[in-house]
Amino acid sequence: MTKDLEFKDLLNKDKRQALRKALEEGKRVPRVKKGEIELRSDPLSEQELDVYLNMIDRIIRWNHFLTHVNINAHELIDLVTGGTLDQDSPDFKKLRAKVMDNSRSYKSTVLTAFEVVLLHHI
Repeated sequence: MTKDLEFKDLLNKDKRQALRKALEEGKRVPRVKKGEIELRSDPLSEQELDVYLNMIDRIIRWNHFLTHVNINAHELIDLVTGGTLDQDSPDFKKLRAKVMDNSRSYKSTVLTAFEVVLLHHI
């Protein structure tokens, strides 16, 4: 499960189940092949950074609801930014710090809310 995937692979139920099994077993899940992307050479503006920080906030909540891990922080940032940020740039580091800082608090919040919902339905 180390080769790159194409988007059409995600539409196949068997491939999705294989990806989920690899994730559960702690194996490296391949990234979806996006083609060649040109990295930005200019820093993000304050408005762009605010938009990305808000998007990261939302995606962290879903990520922790579904996976409860933050080892895929780079993939989350690439998903939000379209993969255009260099991983050594200060903007990428700000977004990564946001993911790491919020991971623990969102995990706790999601589990508490999940417990409330379960108790309501039980």
